[in-house]
Amino acid sequence: MNRFGLVIAMFASGLVGFTPCWGQEQAKNDLPLVWVLSTGGTIAGAGASSTNLAEYKGGTILGEQLVKAVPEIRQYAKVKVEQIVNVGSPNITLDNLLTLANGINKIFAEDPNVAGVVVTHGTNTMEETAYFLNLTIKYDRPVVLVGLPAGRAEVPPISGSVYAGATIVELMTTEMLKA
Repeated sequence: MNRFGLVIAMFASGLVGFTPCWGQEQAKNDLPLVWVLSTGGTIAGAGASSTNLAEYKGGTILGEQLVKAVPEIRQYAKVKVEQIVNVGSPNITLDNLLTLANGINKIFAEDPNVAGVVVTHGTNTMEETAYFLNLTIKYDRPVVLVGLPAGRAEVPPISGSVYAGATIVELMTTEMLKA
C-alpha cells in the first residue's frame, strides 16, 4: 500500500449534512462496493445524557447501526458491514489489529471490485492503527479510518451515528470513488 493510500479522517465537529450533486448519483447496478469494518471507539459510543460526558461509553453502538442511521449511504455505494470488535480504542489489542488487517487483505483478495474499506475507530489510538495498517495492507486501494472525539458524538444522543454515516458517505464520494 503506498503511503497516500491510507486516509485518516478525524472530525472534531461533525458533518451537518450535504446534498449530492447530479454527477454523484449513479444507477444502483453501477454503485461501488464499500466495506465498513467497525472497531468501536467514541464514534460508536453512547451515554445516558448528552450533557454529561462522564456517562459516555465508547464501543456501545454496532457498525450496522451506524450505517443504518444514514440510509442515504445506499445512494452512493453498496455497503457491507462487519463488526471486528466493539471496544474503546485504548483497548484494541495486537490480535484485534491482526484480525482487522487480515480481514481487509481478505476482502481485497476475494473481490477485486471492492472500491475501498472504511474502518470506524476510536480517536485515541487511531494513528497507531493507521500506521499498522499502512505496514500490513497488501493492496493499493483506499482504506479510510474515521473517528469522532467524545463530546461531539453525543450532542444530541445518537448523533454520533449520524456523523459517522455522513462521514462515511462523504469519504466514499470524495476519496474512494475517485480511485
